[in-house]
Amino acid sequence: MAIKDIVSGVMGKLGFGADRQSLKVEIATRANFSLTSFLGWLPNPDPVLRKMGKDQIVYDEIRSDGYVRGCIKSRKAGVTSMQHGIDRGKSKSRQGKIVEDLFKNLDVNRIINEMLDAPQFGYAPLEIIWENVGSMWLPKDVVGKPREWFCYNDKNEFCTREMNSYIGTPVPPYKFLCARQEASYNNPYGFADLSCCFWPATFKKGGLKSWLVFAEKWGQVFAIGKQPRGASDGETAKLLDSLEKMVQDAIATIPDDTSVELIESAGKGASSGLYKDLMQVCKAEISVVQLGHEGGALSTPGKLGGDGEAMGVRDDIVTSDKMIVEQTFKQLISWIWELNFTGEQPAWSLWREN
Repeated sequence: MAIKDIVSGVMGKLGFGADRQSLKVEIATRANFSLTSFLGWLPNPDPVLRKMGKDQIVYDEIRSDGYVRGCIKSRKAGVTSMQHGIDRGKSKSRQGKIVEDLFKNLDVNRIINEMLDAPQFGYAPLEIIWENVGSMWLPKDVVGKPREWFCYNDKNEFCTREMNSYIGTPVPPYKFLCARQEASYNNPYGFADLSCCFWPATFKKGGLKSWLVFAEKWGQVFAIGKQPRGASDGETAKLLDSLEKMVQDAIATIPDDTSVELIESAGKGASSGLYKDLMQVCKAEISVVQLGHEGGALSTPGKLGGDGEAMGVRDDIVTSDKMIVEQTFKQLISWIWELNFTGEQPAWSLWREN
């Protein structure tokens, strides 16, 4: 059906007599408005990845940055430190007991940690390994899998991305979970917080390299050798070798008519401060993204807002991450119920003890 015909159908709602059944038809689809559908899968619309023409491997590199890693660990700990368990609610006692025992046998802490990659990368695929227990099908394990093995197609269906193929194959029912942060029609992959950390971490890394070169150049004393005016090139070369050894080993031999003067660099503090300021700005940006505040970069040990408190995560960020985990486990329990039981299903939740 052409778009103009669909629109005509919508106008019928206003009394123009067209078929109102067209109101059920989705108009704004990629098939009508986008050229991406011919690929068979939807490229990740992440602006950083798209601009650089790279995949999420660059985010794995950023995650290995010490400061970024510290912020991520602190953020994950805000959720993994919570208590968790099953609320049977109105579910049947026997069925609720089965699910409680199931979660006791799963490595829930590992699974939660893998789900919490979703805020960092946008999405986190997990495969469910089922087993037959009597007449029931129950999860034996839930295992996080590499993101690059999966994609979304132009219908926003979660797909496996076959090797050497650009065609996404929709995953089989009940087989894969996908934890996501702020997923939308336009971006089913979810929003990756590491995309906001990419440039600050990159600049911080570059600034540290420059700072090391600066420190190596200006942090040492300068050895100046003085020779008689008529010294030959060979004698000058020997003196340079002696000065180089002296800087490295603190000892040297020189002719008795030659002198050496050691001069310390001075007045370079302001230049060094530029690198320090750059590092602090980059750290502050990363802290805001991961923790919700700048405290991790601006704290002073031993004072109010010291390092321990400054690496704490703002409550609303912890709550958001917690909801991602709870929603993903809710989907798992829903599938367990569809395959085995009827009636009310229990709820799995996280909470912090007072």
